Amino acid sequence: MNALKTLAVSAALVAGAMGAANASTIYTSDIDTSGAQVEFGTIVADAPATLALYDYTGGVKGKLISTVNIDAGYNSDVRVPTNSVVLQEVKAELSVGGAVVDSAVIDYN
Repeated sequence: MNALKTLAVSAALVAGAMGAANASTIYTSDIDTSGAQVEFGTIVADAPATLALYDYTGGVKGKLISTVNIDAGYNSDVRVPTNSVVLQEVKAELSVGGAVVDSAVIDYN
């Protein structure tokens, strides 16, 4: 059984293209980084979306690690492979229609 690591997580909502708040959200309470993937407990998207993981070492958005498609609606147990990349921090970005609507920084320390 994978043990959950202690995570330092910050999330920021980004206003939608029309200036209204967006309902798409990365819930950060159940994130597991103990394997060769990042497991997200729940992600909600108001339309088909993409979840992308980037290296975020030193607080700087770096190389794209991996992406997965997210269905519109409630998505549980979303898994994004990290391809055994050694990481300190990653930034998850949820995009709908090409616009980032939510993000979370995940600390592996």
